[in-house]
Amino acid sequence: MSLLSHSPGSRGWPYRSPAEDALPPTLPDGRAWPSISIVTPSFNQGEYIEDCLLSVLQQGYPVVEHIVMDAASPDRTGSVLDAYAPRLAHVTRAPDAGQSDAINKGMALASGDIVTWLNADDMLAPGALAAAALAFSSTGADMVAGGCTHLFDGRVGFHHLPGVAHGPLPLADILDVDGGWRTGRFFFQPEVLFTRTLWERVGGLRTDLHLAMDYELWLRFAHAGARLHTIGHPLAIYRRHAGQKTAVVEEGRHERPLAAEFCHCHGMAAPPAAADPRPWLGRNLRILTLHTAPPERRTFPLARLAEAMAEAWAEIIPMHLSDGSPARSVEGRIEVICQRIGWQSPDLVVVEDLRAWSGSAAMVASVAERWPTVVLTDGPGWPQDGQKDTGAHILDLTAGAVPPAVPRSLLLACGGERGDRTALHLPENAFIVAVTGTADCAGAAAALSAALDDHVCLMVDAPLAGAVVRPGVRVVDFDDPGRATVLAGMNVLVALDGGARSVQLLAEAAGVGALPLCLGPSALDALWPWPDDLRPPDTLADAAAVLVGLAGDRCRARHLSLHMARLAGNTVSTFSAWHGLFVLLRERGVLNAIGARDKIAFRPQPALLPQSLPAWPGL
Repeated sequence: MSLLSHSPGSRGWPYRSPAEDALPPTLPDGRAWPSISIVTPSFNQGEYIEDCLLSVLQQGYPVVEHIVMDAASPDRTGSVLDAYAPRLAHVTRAPDAGQSDAINKGMALASGDIVTWLNADDMLAPGALAAAALAFSSTGADMVAGGCTHLFDGRVGFHHLPGVAHGPLPLADILDVDGGWRTGRFFFQPEVLFTRTLWERVGGLRTDLHLAMDYELWLRFAHAGARLHTIGHPLAIYRRHAGQKTAVVEEGRHERPLAAEFCHCHGMAAPPAAADPRPWLGRNLRILTLHTAPPERRTFPLARLAEAMAEAWAEIIPMHLSDGSPARSVEGRIEVICQRIGWQSPDLVVVEDLRAWSGSAAMVASVAERWPTVVLTDGPGWPQDGQKDTGAHILDLTAGAVPPAVPRSLLLACGGERGDRTALHLPENAFIVAVTGTADCAGAAAALSAALDDHVCLMVDAPLAGAVVRPGVRVVDFDDPGRATVLAGMNVLVALDGGARSVQLLAEAAGVGALPLCLGPSALDALWPWPDDLRPPDTLADAAAVLVGLAGDRCRARHLSLHMARLAGNTVSTFSAWHGLFVLLRERGVLNAIGARDKIAFRPQPALLPQSLPAWPGL
């Protein structure tokens, strides 16, 4: 799915819709798609309103109503609305009492389960409504926020993502205008959708406000206990131009009195003034990632997470430890490692799970004494008991707080489209199952091959496969840099365990439209709302039964793979991975300690990582 290639004259999005299959007829669990209402207030935006209308019409979403409330614009808006009126749910062209009044009147006409407003100079991003609907249905949230692409004179400047944790909208942080709201941690209005129930519960916009009325609405949403969920998929495109009414408004001038008024009305103490009046001007991070092996092959979760950090404007310095025998004592190696890290002057050190490396806990403790340090572990067991006071922040990648990072380039290139199987010498009409994991892949493939029909092709992870199980079973290398091509040719990937490597492969398989199936629990269980018959199987026999059912119903399998690609964009993209890590680092005080900006912004295009620094002898 293309993010966008739009600029005013290029005839990209929304004039050309991304090439992708139509939405499946239902949600993954068989329920109907929720209805969505979009209200567009308009006044003298004739230059942009056609883009806005088309961005909704090109969604391909089955149950959407677009309501346009135009304040009798004297420019070309009327002619555009006349041309599109048959395709819109409702058009009103009459004077109103301002933008808030127009939005409230439009919302009174709305019948959707999910609602929002979209200004006439903004757009929805490709696939936004399906992504939001999947998020609402899978999380039960009252609000869903996603990415917002910022256009400057028709060019993409950056992609914003709210840096707020999943769960109740934090009222205290929104009331803290300078220390919370103005940091950029929260929303740009177009990137938020919410339930009509929540809107009706708080009473809509205040019509006496013509600026910051969305800020005042978020205050009431938070006070009402609204639950927020943030997805990595871009939902909106926010156009920056000289004609918008907020272009010359001083930041915070309108929010501060509204925050004080809200506190007074609800008997709350006003938050103290922020010590830093411009907190959003933090610097980009310089992050050193320490690997056990060269990360060029992009095998391990840290390498993928490093790509997410690079997309978030961080400068990444990869360094790896050599595989050779140490030329000095453990203490000597640790001192050399710290010396090499010191030469790079990092703000943060992120370390791969080093439980197999001699002296790993002592090394991490020494590094953490000098730099803020995060250790990514593959489940419990490191550091060992008695070595846990390393001073580092230990993050378990199998716990799900930091989801796997699937590269944006992979999601954009595939987007649910089945890969070219001819390059893999595979039959186009075969049902292809791959097996991976740290357990006995060869034995698992043998058990599955005994249960499946001949038309099901089995592929086995090369480093773990052992002997070929039967004629027709292929051995593949999922650690190869071109594994996206292999995964895109699969129908299903079966992981025999829920370790970090398996979870990473499952997430990447999902991103290219292959169905992920993990034996037993994994960090992905809470992310993807699967039907009951596709819940994680406990045994190979259960997995074989699931595979037989999918192979026998190719239409259902195809619909599920399309859902999976969209869910992957929501939950396991590099955007989502950095959001999870960013929230954890803020909660633990790391961002504040290193002076990082409290805002998530991504580069216009995916960033390429540098080659890793060489491993000096003895490291």
